[in-house]
Amino acid sequence: MKSISIRILNLVRSPQNEWTRIASDSPNVDSVGRKFFFPFLLFVTAVILLICVLELIREPQDAASFSQILRFVAIRFLVMLSSLFAGVYGSALILYELLKIRRFQVEENVFYKCFSLSVYSSSVMWVITLLSMMVKSLFFLKVVNLYVAYIIWCGLTVYYPSMKDNTKGLLSLVALVLMFVSPMMMGNIIKFLMS
Repeated sequence: MKSISIRILNLVRSPQNEWTRIASDSPNVDSVGRKFFFPFLLFVTAVILLICVLELIREPQDAASFSQILRFVAIRFLVMLSSLFAGVYGSALILYELLKIRRFQVEENVFYKCFSLSVYSSSVMWVITLLSMMVKSLFFLKVVNLYVAYIIWCGLTVYYPSMKDNTKGLLSLVALVLMFVSPMMMGNIIKFLMS
């Protein structure tokens, strides 16, 4: 977890330099998934599960039995894990389809770059979400998610140096919206399917 924390901190402090290191350290989807995405996804869902349990302990349900509480926590855990997982892959796939459009003129290995952009940028958003969930008075931190657009822009600069700046700006905003909307949509779909 230490290397993951350092990577996220470096993405926030100096995104351009960190994206250059990411591009050389993690050359494919498997490497990004194994070294960063899956361990961090499990950590985030475990922390969210712990937060849910602590909320239940602080505000005990009067008539709820232990099995109902366990069921509630399990459903919340599954919804969070699935929505975060599907949200990253969903935003990466949509970004991939956008970049495949002829007018962007990008080379091969596009999915790896889209997946990498989605994973690392989403991780910053997840940290902000965790901090605001753990300390309710830090709710204003969610505004910092706008900074993620700049992090994405820096990633596009490293992965596609010949791309025009206005195109990078547009793709950064589209990717940011996808990273917000995809997990929420997937979470709602999963909740609907589980009910």
